[in-house]
Amino acid sequence: MRESRKKATLTVFFAMTMMMFMSMVFSVLEVLHVKLLYLQRDMVSAAAVESSFADYNRLLWDNYGILAIDSGYGLSSPQLALVESRMGEYASVAAQQPGKGVNLYRMSMEDCSISEFGLATDGYGTALIKEGARYARDHIPAQALDALKDEYDSLSDPDKENKTVDDYLEDANKAGERADEIAAGTAVEEGPDGESVPVTPKSDPPANPPDNPVETIIKLKEQTILAQVLGTDAKISDKVLSVTDPPSERNLIRGNMDIGDVSVTDRLLFSDYAAQYLGNYRDPGKNPGLAYEQEYLVFGKDSDEGNLGEMAGKLLLAREAENLVYLAQSSAEKAEAESLAIAIMGWTGNAAIVKATELGIIAAWAYLESVLDVRLILAGGKVPAVKTQAEWTSRIELLPTYFDVNIRAKESENGLDYASYLAVFTALCSNKKLGLRFADILEDALHTCEDYAGVHCDNLIVSMKVKCTMTSEPIFFNLIPYDWGDPGTYHIVSERSMSYF
Repeated sequence: MRESRKKATLTVFFAMTMMMFMSMVFSVLEVLHVKLLYLQRDMVSAAAVESSFADYNRLLWDNYGILAIDSGYGLSSPQLALVESRMGEYASVAAQQPGKGVNLYRMSMEDCSISEFGLATDGYGTALIKEGARYARDHIPAQALDALKDEYDSLSDPDKENKTVDDYLEDANKAGERADEIAAGTAVEEGPDGESVPVTPKSDPPANPPDNPVETIIKLKEQTILAQVLGTDAKISDKVLSVTDPPSERNLIRGNMDIGDVSVTDRLLFSDYAAQYLGNYRDPGKNPGLAYEQEYLVFGKDSDEGNLGEMAGKLLLAREAENLVYLAQSSAEKAEAESLAIAIMGWTGNAAIVKATELGIIAAWAYLESVLDVRLILAGGKVPAVKTQAEWTSRIELLPTYFDVNIRAKESENGLDYASYLAVFTALCSNKKLGLRFADILEDALHTCEDYAGVHCDNLIVSMKVKCTMTSEPIFFNLIPYDWGDPGTYHIVSERSMSYF
């Protein structure tokens, strides 16, 4: 059988139609390719930045839960070029995905630069406070935060009595000096015609007057505060700050990125973080550096003993205010103070002297009770904010017996202990002091380790804005059957910001 063949033909119109159709298909595919490149760009830039942020300082994380990149690499200033170089290496690995054949995602890293960066000490250590607050926010129960807020409000109440124990003692001491002048016959006062006339007492001074508590307390206050409140079995750390030029005292390198502000809630949360990570007198730190780190946050002395002394003084002032409130509301104690003032100064016939002495006795009593309170707090006990008569310890007539440093206030199941007061004092600190003193603590701890002896807190990066430029070649444009010349190279830019807080 004879095979028949038909001749095939392709018209010009059909050929052009096919070329246009294939051009459209390849164009759509190239658009999809570009879309994939943008997705890859985001993944590559994220991988580069996140990998760089994984290069955090291990000592700070292990000991303090603080994340920061040492951009100085042991030198005294940030080495941003090194950080950018390492980031570029991470990005190149992520961009050049291995594989055979055509890889629609393959890109090349052209440039990776840091346009903005924030340092740990920027804004007086704002980032450090926020990092601590972030930790506490994730771990502290809401009820505990509310309780801390209540304690904060109770110790920062602006409506409390402004006159202090020292003010009342000073007034009473001046009244005593005036009484001595009256007794010696040297006191004068203004007469009816404006002339000076001698002051005549109501009677002669008593031969054996009662001891004046004001004089006794003034003499007690001549001792150091720690000598008054620490028991004979107390032990004090002898550690000192080893950093000779701490961040809180030197001119700091500054970043160019906005890191925000610290709120009152941040400070409250940070105080809880500090209780978890930093040492104090009742629970000395295991970290290298100072043992009483929390006290350093509040007071900034360069030795543990100095900070403990400041803490004891702060506790004493807080307790004085509360104990004055109790005595002012207790009719029994006020009557006892009035009777004693009359017994001591009634002979002068001067109501102002008697009143000043009465108030001085009340202040001396409040100081005495406060000393007993602080002894109990330092020993690990709790003291009620405002006491009741059953919780009151001292008797003014037994004042000399309380000079024994081992005698303390009555123990209470409810109230504030050392950690509670320290947390509130921390929250009451200014942002500037809190953040930079925390930087002092971190740098002090770093410098005790040989591997981190050159690390400075104002080299620690905590936030960055990064610009990555990547290139890629078109794939499907090269298949379009038109001679449009070289389609060129894609330059794809990505900006990404990231921070630890």
